[in-house]
This record gives sequence, C-alpha cells and structure tokens, in this order.
Amino acid sequence: MKIPSAIKVIAVLLASSTGLIGCAGYRMGTLLPEQYKTISVPMFKNATNQPNIESLATNAVIEQLNVDRTLRVVGRDSDLLLESTIARYVRTPIRYAGGTRPQEYRLIITVSATLRDVREGEDLWANRAISGNFEFPAGGDLHSSERAALPMVMEDLAHDIVEAIVEGW
Repeated sequence: MKIPSAIKVIAVLLASSTGLIGCAGYRMGTLLPEQYKTISVPMFKNATNQPNIESLATNAVIEQLNVDRTLRVVGRDSDLLLESTIARYVRTPIRYAGGTRPQEYRLIITVSATLRDVREGEDLWANRAISGNFEFPAGGDLHSSERAALPMVMEDLAHDIVEAIVEGW
C-alpha cells in the first residue's frame, strides 16, 4: 500500500513542530543581563592557614572568565565586582589501604563570594558559598601530593564561580 505524499508532508510537519515545541524553553548562552559587559576581580582574601592560595584562586577565576568570554576582565571601571574570601580549606581521607592508612584524599576549598553591581552600588548576591574539590592519591610525601592537586581544585572552583556569575540568575 502506497502512502499519499500529502500524508507524508503532514507527518513531517507534525514531527518538526513537536521538536521545536520541545525546545521552546531551552536557551543557549548566558543568563547574565545584557547591561553587564565587564568585571573586576581583585585578589581573593585568605581566611585559612594555607599560605599563598589566594593568588592561585584569583588567577584561576580570571583565566576561566577569559575562557568563558561572557564578561571582559578589567582592572577598574567595571560593571561588576567579584569579591571573594577563601573561607575553608579541608583535606579529607576518602579511601584507606589496609583499613588504617589513607590511600586517597579529597581536597575541598570553599570561598565566600559577593557579586556587586558597581554602577548601582548593590550586591547581586552576597556571601555565596562556592566550593571546588579534587581527589588525589596519597603519595610518599603528602604535602607534595596535596600541592600538586591544588591547580585542579582551583580549576573546579573557578568553573563553579564563573558559572554562578554568568548562569546563576
């Protein structure tokens, strides 16, 4: 039995319109309001006892913003200002060898971040806790293994901070 071509055309049109309706709520790109084009990211503050991690976190966020390209990072006269404090630095054993000796750790760094609309002088969000983490094996020198894991933790943290800025509306 041969299907008339008019029925085929109607079937194709119905299938395509159903697909379009299904995507009607989906949006590509950022949810950031259009008036925001630039951001300033001063050096993070460090409220932990871990030295020099504030520069790693600041640089990771600036790099992630440059990769994302939704906002241009500037030194001053910005639309937005991101102020962050590293509030927690936690290394936790997550897997043991032989029941007593840690074989793997998870490093979690949490910041308290505030995003401010500079022109209006108001906080868009304040003291938002954002964390990054990474799991790493316990090597012969735990301090060296932990230091080697820091760039990955910072990358995860930076990704989550930038996502909160450009999509967290």
